Amino acid sequence: MGGVLIAILFCAHIFYFLNEYLQVVIPDYADHPQVYDFIMSEKRKIMLYLIVIVSLLGCFLFFMGVVLTHKIAGPIMVIKRRMADVERGDFGAQVRLRKGDEFKDLADSFNNMLNSLIYLFKKK
Repeated sequence: MGGVLIAILFCAHIFYFLNEYLQVVIPDYADHPQVYDFIMSEKRKIMLYLIVIVSLLGCFLFFMGVVLTHKIAGPIMVIKRRMADVERGDFGAQVRLRKGDEFKDLADSFNNMLNSLIYLFKKK
């Protein structure tokens, strides 16, 4: 989200200085409509490029945020559910995470703890 805000501020900054520069330059070309039209068409192209770049950057950052959220929050929710299962007495509740998920070490430790508890209960 911060990246999108920075990109928008950057584009606004460029737009502001482009307008300020053109306010100084355009009066020099008031007697030359072709040059004025060219400057204005280039200004529109630059603004269109900036809008496209910011839109693409925003979509990319949104997509990355969703992916990262699923890779972090998803495993936490799975582990939390399995802990609740163990709390209810279901010691067969192994944590299985998707390939590439974060907290694989935590899930493995949780599964090892469950296996140790099962072994200790059977031993008694």
